[in-house]
Amino acid sequence: MISGIVFGAGYGSLQPALLALSVKGIETHRRGAAKGTVMSAFDLGVSAGSVLLGVLANYGGYSAMYIAASWAPLAGVLLYLKWNKLGF
Repeated sequence: MISGIVFGAGYGSLQPALLALSVKGIETHRRGAAKGTVMSAFDLGVSAGSVLLGVLANYGGYSAMYIAASWAPLAGVLLYLKWNKLGF
């Protein structure tokens, strides 16, 4: 129950934050396209990630799956920091 509450709170705060970041610095008439792109990428990442991590768990075990899953958010944060520093 506690993990469900933590997951719900994290997911509920992640989605609006990503949408807010996606429209930062975007012209008003392009905001819909930016939001659509973010949500499509988010859904694609969830679906493809679950399939790929399932295959990895099958061949490498759960420890390999959890290690790979922990690297994905870290890579995202590092990419965001790099792009934000470059002014994208």
